[in-house]
Amino acid sequence: MMNKKIAVIGIPGKWSTEVLADRLEEKTGFRLVISMADVHADLSTSTLYAQGVNLCQLDGIIVKKISQTYNPNTLDRIELLRLAEKNGVRVFSKPDTIIRMIDRLGCTMTLRHGDIPMPATRISEDIDYALKTVQDFGAAVFKPLYSTKARGMCVIESNQSDDQILNQISEFKRDNPMMYMQEKVELAGQDYGMVFLGGNYLGTYARISQNDSWNTTINSGGKYAPIPHHKVQ
Repeated sequence: MMNKKIAVIGIPGKWSTEVLADRLEEKTGFRLVISMADVHADLSTSTLYAQGVNLCQLDGIIVKKISQTYNPNTLDRIELLRLAEKNGVRVFSKPDTIIRMIDRLGCTMTLRHGDIPMPATRISEDIDYALKTVQDFGAAVFKPLYSTKARGMCVIESNQSDDQILNQISEFKRDNPMMYMQEKVELAGQDYGMVFLGGNYLGTYARISQNDSWNTTINSGGKYAPIPHHKVQ
């Protein structure tokens, strides 16, 4: 890998971004950390610049974090990377693949079409249908289509009056016209994450809650922990 110029797109100063860039520098002798906020494209010259470097002339780009929080603007950032890819730069992961994962609904559809098991999930703009969903599920997690680390999510439970439920649904719907609703599953304080690379299974890790939060995300105090291989079936 020596003499390869591979940039990292992430959050400058963040541990995970900087460590990845450090490891690449050890392997290649080249180091470049880029925030997508600093990238500008010129379609007439087919160039994509950041920090004075034409990203279309690199050997590769690794996307660690496309933005601090996900929103529709994130999709536009990914579209810019297609310019580098068109110029022969290898982008990990491919922009088209990332686009399908950023939008929670698009990601869910991809998983569902692959027959991947998941909690009962309903999507609708109709408030009355959302009320019925809460009643059917007993407790439903309402999730924004663009978010990470459970930001903007809320749990709405059926053990309250219809008016109270409708008020909570309406509050969520103000910022999320298309409502993504998933049956709340008891996690017993932890959940698993599985890692694949190039279609090959690499391993599994746990995310363990450290408090009484309904979710185990790092943003809510969760911690990562190793999982013994024999526990993963």
